[in-house]
Amino acid sequence: MGCGASQDPVVAEPEEAPPEEVDPLAALLAQIQSQRTILTENIKKLEDSNAHVRYLWSTVIKFKLTMEELEEVRDEEMGMTQALQFHIASQDADDIREATKGMGTDEDKLAKVIVTRLQEMVMQTDYLYKTRYKDSLETVMNKEGKSMLGFLTGALSDFGRFCSYRVMPQARRDALILRKCMAGMGTDDKALVEILTTRTNAELRAAGEAYQAEFDGENMVGRIKSETGGMFSKNYGEWVDMLCEFDRDESDTVPDNVEELAQQLYDAGAAKFMGCDEEVFKDILCKANNATCAAIVQAYQDTQNRSLFDDVAKKMGGDLEFSVLARITPRLDFFAQRIFKACKGLGTDEQALARVLGCLSNREVNELQERYNALHQDQDGPYNDFRGLLESELSGDFLDAIKMMLDEPSPKGHWRSAAMYPIEAAQAAQTFKAEAEASYNDFEALHHGKSELDGPLVVLGQEDFIINSEVHTPYPPSGPLPEIELDRGYLFETQPETVEEAEPLFAALKSTNASLEQQHEFNEHSIAHFKGQYAESAYKLREMDTLTKQLKDDNAAMLEFCAERDADNVHEAASGWGTDEDKLIKVLCALSKRQLARVNEIYQEKYEKTLKEEIEGELSDWFSTSGDFKYFMLVMLTPAAEMDAELLDDAMRGFGTDESVLSEIICTRTNKELQAAKAVFLDKNGKTVENWVADDTGGKYQQFLLRCLRADRREGFADKKVAERQAQQLIEAGLTGDENEEGMDLGAIFNVLAVASSEHMELLKAAFEEKQGKPLVEAVKADLGGDTEEALIARMTPKIAYFAAVLNKAWKGFGTDEKATSRIFGRCTKSELKKVGDEYTRMTGVGFKHAIDKETGGLY
Repeated sequence: MGCGASQDPVVAEPEEAPPEEVDPLAALLAQIQSQRTILTENIKKLEDSNAHVRYLWSTVIKFKLTMEELEEVRDEEMGMTQALQFHIASQDADDIREATKGMGTDEDKLAKVIVTRLQEMVMQTDYLYKTRYKDSLETVMNKEGKSMLGFLTGALSDFGRFCSYRVMPQARRDALILRKCMAGMGTDDKALVEILTTRTNAELRAAGEAYQAEFDGENMVGRIKSETGGMFSKNYGEWVDMLCEFDRDESDTVPDNVEELAQQLYDAGAAKFMGCDEEVFKDILCKANNATCAAIVQAYQDTQNRSLFDDVAKKMGGDLEFSVLARITPRLDFFAQRIFKACKGLGTDEQALARVLGCLSNREVNELQERYNALHQDQDGPYNDFRGLLESELSGDFLDAIKMMLDEPSPKGHWRSAAMYPIEAAQAAQTFKAEAEASYNDFEALHHGKSELDGPLVVLGQEDFIINSEVHTPYPPSGPLPEIELDRGYLFETQPETVEEAEPLFAALKSTNASLEQQHEFNEHSIAHFKGQYAESAYKLREMDTLTKQLKDDNAAMLEFCAERDADNVHEAASGWGTDEDKLIKVLCALSKRQLARVNEIYQEKYEKTLKEEIEGELSDWFSTSGDFKYFMLVMLTPAAEMDAELLDDAMRGFGTDESVLSEIICTRTNKELQAAKAVFLDKNGKTVENWVADDTGGKYQQFLLRCLRADRREGFADKKVAERQAQQLIEAGLTGDENEEGMDLGAIFNVLAVASSEHMELLKAAFEEKQGKPLVEAVKADLGGDTEEALIARMTPKIAYFAAVLNKAWKGFGTDEKATSRIFGRCTKSELKKVGDEYTRMTGVGFKHAIDKETGGLY
């Protein structure tokens, strides 16, 4: 090199290390492990969501089945309610007739009907009275409720006026009261305001319509406006005009500015040195709802430390003062003041007492008594006690009637109107729904979902939630928890050794995870859907449950009320010389089987004999009523199991056997009914029905009856596929309709036909006809015939249709089979008998009542 300047040595760039080779198999194995971890989590999530769905689905189904059972119970109880109310109203109508016919009036009996009944029951009695006796209860009271002077002047006594108010429809009653307020010289403004202030908008509109209809088209509002106001009562007239628009606020909404409104009232009244700005009072109070009036009264007291009531009394006076005070006073407190004023001072305003108390329900009168006593506790006696005050001011029938209102229970045991039941049931349902939603717990739900789930309906966090505790719905098995179908051995245990083995495993894991996540997402949607159904089902169940329980409670109370009265009426009809058969018919034949059973129990308790024993004794005299009437009454009064046992005994005792009765009892009764009859028969005769049947019958007829006497019919079961299979079995057993008994397997045939339920029998008939080309009944007639045919047809025919056929046979041709008639009429429930009548008319084209009139006569 030369001697020039030296140069820095060139440093070579370090070479990059070659990238580390990735093992494709190792990478795939890591991903496979990650997918397996995810798969384990997905399986757990899907198992949990499957269990959650299973609990909710099963519970919604159980809700539905329970509600179906409750609907049946409700419908049955509703039918009983209607029957009991009709029975009470029917006897009440007869009692009123009895109390008012002839010379004089039995005011006590009259008052018991009119005063101790709910308004809806009084209206039903009124309808029945009009139907039977062509008079309304109002007309009866106008005739019978006169004072001594009233027989000359036409004026009602206080008792008569009070009872008249009780029996009138409200709209008509209010219309007549308003008319009376404006009749003659001057206007009774206090009574007028009383009606206009204490009635709802709908009630006042209804009164207006009734007024127009009653008084030749006169307009009620126009008449009221013409009677109020004037030069010296301008503000009162305008107040009444506003009331007559019938659009007062009836909500429960209270405005946010009640303190401001209270201040405006103070500034318009008490704050003024002289006078009062009535317009402010009209604008704020006249149409305000009750809750707003109460809030303003309280705000006035709180902000002004004064009483709005006192300030109104000081600043106004006259009819306007009374109207404003009536508006801001709670309704029952207002009536309490009216009672106090009617009794205070010289003399008593009986008309006001009759109007106030006669227009209130018994429940309201009892609540009024409490409010009166609370408001007037500081008064001297007797003004400090509602009952004591009325006892000091009134006397005679009027006082007795008011005391009945306070003391006597309703036949239902309470004074709530039936119109409130749906409202109360809806409120209870809303509360229960909110509780069920609040107490719902996802963890508990999936825990239940993993259990058997074959037990009772479970509402999470709610114990003993079904009010009707005797409802025990049978639930179908819920089925097992769904299995998650996976090839677990391949997905979890395979250890691939090559990329070629690892790639399909990884793909299978990813696909399986995607599928499980999709199933879980679907479950989440199902859970949200079923939770909504769960909440709605809880609402519907409690609504139905509450309504059903109310009906049952009403029926229990009415049943006792009716049974006591019916027992006494039967005793009265059977006492003394001769028997009042008409009364017996009216009382006993109007009753359902359930009612009759309770009357019988009470009759035994009070008079130490059964109804059957009483009637049997009363109708046994040589000069007494017909044997047919007596037989029917005894069939009707004999408990079902006892009657069936007697009929079986009669059918086989003595010379010959009554095969028709034998077939009817053995082949148409339910398992439970047949077992009960067999037990009574054994107890009475010391020998089983089976033994008697074996002794009194023979051959295939005996064989079929003994098969039916096992009482193992599959009630409620019906299956089309089973019916098709059994139809083939019948044909193979020789039941073909070819009139050939040879080789027929009667045991196989009877095992099918004796056990099939009524519903299943219809499927069996259809399947047989489709296979054999002829009806099953025709095949039975062709191949078997005689008594066996009759028994088989009794078994194969729906009970209602069979009973209609028995009546048709009993009434066909010359004469009537009264025993068969009595057997059907006396043994059937009223609802069954109505169906029998409809079927008879369908079968024959003859009206059922027309046929009865033609085939029977006299008391029978």
